[in-house]
Amino acid sequence: MSPKYSGIIHEPITTLFSSQSTDIEKVVHEEEPNDDDIMVSFVNLQFDPNEENVPDNLIMSRKEFKILNSKINYLLQIQKQVERLVFHSKSYDYEIQKLCNVAKERHELSIDQVTTRKETVDLKIIVLKSDFSE
Repeated sequence: MSPKYSGIIHEPITTLFSSQSTDIEKVVHEEEPNDDDIMVSFVNLQFDPNEENVPDNLIMSRKEFKILNSKINYLLQIQKQVERLVFHSKSYDYEIQKLCNVAKERHELSIDQVTTRKETVDLKIIVLKSDFSE
């Protein structure tokens, strides 16, 4: 192992959250151990969701925090716009359905009027034919 990193390995491990464990687990092969055979696993290094709220600016730089906040705000604005558009589309669906019903009623009325006129024309034709035949 290089002398540059050997000092880092022997430093104590610290965490950002009090609920995180710093216990490490060493796995050593049964053969002759050397530096390559020792594996260190941080299995117990976990975040506890019940931990008190830790401000994000303790975890990331202030600039990153501001950028993240601005992006979150932008996404929230987009989400509000989407919800507004969905609401408006539902009201448009109602209006479209109303117009379809009106168009259907008018179509039925016009069909009735055409049928009535056809019957009167047919009746007049029959009367005219009977008049000519006499």
